[in-house]
Amino acid sequence: IWQIGYANREGAPETLGNLHGEGGLLSGSNLHDLVEEAPFDFVPFVGCSALVPYIDVQGNKNGHGQSIICLSTGGFNGDRTKSLDYPLHYHVFDVNVEHQEDNKANHIPFVNTALLFDRNQHIHWENGAHVTVAHHEPTPGWDPEGTWGDILLYLRALTGADLEPQAMAIASSSCAVVADGYSPLLVAFPLYGGLMTAHSNFVRVPSITQDFELDTSRVSIGRTDRIFCDKELLKTGVCNYHVSDAHSKVEIMNGGFGGMAQILTSGGSENESTAMAGFFKYVQANEKEPGVRVYQVETKDKDGNGCTPTVTDFLGFYSLESETERVSDVASIAATSNVLVLETGHSATKLCIVDIGGGQDEQTGLLTKKRCILDLYQVQDPNDVDGDKQTMSTQSHARAGAVHVLDEFSVLVSIDSNFPRIILQPDLGTTVSALENGRLIKVTFEDPIFDPSYPLFEEDNSGSE
Repeated sequence: IWQIGYANREGAPETLGNLHGEGGLLSGSNLHDLVEEAPFDFVPFVGCSALVPYIDVQGNKNGHGQSIICLSTGGFNGDRTKSLDYPLHYHVFDVNVEHQEDNKANHIPFVNTALLFDRNQHIHWENGAHVTVAHHEPTPGWDPEGTWGDILLYLRALTGADLEPQAMAIASSSCAVVADGYSPLLVAFPLYGGLMTAHSNFVRVPSITQDFELDTSRVSIGRTDRIFCDKELLKTGVCNYHVSDAHSKVEIMNGGFGGMAQILTSGGSENESTAMAGFFKYVQANEKEPGVRVYQVETKDKDGNGCTPTVTDFLGFYSLESETERVSDVASIAATSNVLVLETGHSATKLCIVDIGGGQDEQTGLLTKKRCILDLYQVQDPNDVDGDKQTMSTQSHARAGAVHVLDEFSVLVSIDSNFPRIILQPDLGTTVSALENGRLIKVTFEDPIFDPSYPLFEEDNSGSE
């Protein structure tokens, strides 16, 4: 188990608040004013919504060694108003994947940070809404000196009021796709540089027919999509939703994406064509659909270039386990059409593998090749790395939100706390803000369960951890 990033402002130079000199980048005063439990004068770390390998400008993975991107969440638990001044960003951190006996003391600092922008004014909604900073300065306290705050406004910094990042997949060294959790939206960004600006406007996702084909005559829109915000109220930073599904071309959805992963579309070799599998977060249609929708997404045009995501196919439904409620993230398994799925619920956090290319049931559309490999509430812990004096870890994370396959034996799982919740009040009377649980957990299996040749679906192998 590793501590990632920072737990409070003191002694934490890698916080966003300290990246641009003493005094901080942003004040988070909206969070302070609107949330009694959040007196933050800096931008807190709220966990990872996605973990993907870092690729540098030359296209090399792990440009800093064993380097991983941690994509930020949207701020305060999917609440646009309370996340007005939370800037969307990602961190890069290095992971020492070698086993260490003092794992519980390990701390992983960030080595790079990039903010997400809409510098070229691509992002806008059909009701005339633009990104938050185009309508409303989130707070006068964004920057005590004024200069950096002005830059954020001028370059149209994206905040948690615009998007709730829930997934990220790498298309190339110059293109990454970020998926929204408020609504089924896909936005492409370059992967390098400190100021990542949107490549184009977001792309909406088509609905599906009763025959499990794409229905391009209708689009899927989340009920908390910005299109349903009152445009006049947006000028004050408030979003009152007026949801309507009266239009025949609109299908109202419960949330957006939960995870995205790169997959082989025809299998067999790394030279085969690749695409991305985008998993919705929740079961739709009042839970009448048999599972979570899975779409195929591509970014390359016919010449092999481009960075605009396009939904090209409906791949089927992914069936959740009875104890879980949502897809919180998915991860690629190298050189296969297999995808590792992180399922979460109130009483279970499970890792399962599904073969996207393994076929679907003709009657239900369910993907047929799936095997669950781990319950994160039941992980063997002989070295007591979580310090609870037990040899079985019960996964103390507040909520697992991201997963990444490190090698054929190991995975990383990160929290997605959405906000630091514990407020410590020492005897001195001062208030200290701290993360509830800013940690990564690495789980190693005894078998090479993520090796492409491992016979996961061919015999009773669950790869004991």
